[in-house]
Amino acid sequence: MKTRVCNKCKESKSLNEFYRNKRFPLGRNYSCKPCHKEFDRLYRKNNQEKRKETVKNWDQNNKPKRNASAAARRSQKLKATPAWANKEAIDFVYYAAKVIEEVYGTKWHVDHIVPLKGKNVCGLHVHNNLQLLTPEQNLSKSNTY
Repeated sequence: MKTRVCNKCKESKSLNEFYRNKRFPLGRNYSCKPCHKEFDRLYRKNNQEKRKETVKNWDQNNKPKRNASAAARRSQKLKATPAWANKEAIDFVYYAAKVIEEVYGTKWHVDHIVPLKGKNVCGLHVHNNLQLLTPEQNLSKSNTY
């Protein structure tokens, strides 16, 4: 099994411990996954304003792409909402997230327990498949079940 030495922690690890990247020798990054994640976390923390400005500029310069993406998401959500879904219960979950944000001042995400568009399984947009998560929990979960 091939190994590589991480340029951050200086440990020798198997190639599976490195993110794929065709631009580097062996097709893997120079830093291991934990070191790479830590670097990304610190970069995001130290460059929040720059990242917000970059996203804002991208949104302004790519309105058709942004609109197409939003329309695809809405379409997927509509296709995943069965006729028998309790729309009032679904609306209540979103309303609860908004109330919690207003009362406690903390943001909450409404997340699908089983993703609407997963790799192996696709869920439905029904109230039983919705949960409230903190942004950190939701973003770490990504699109996994």
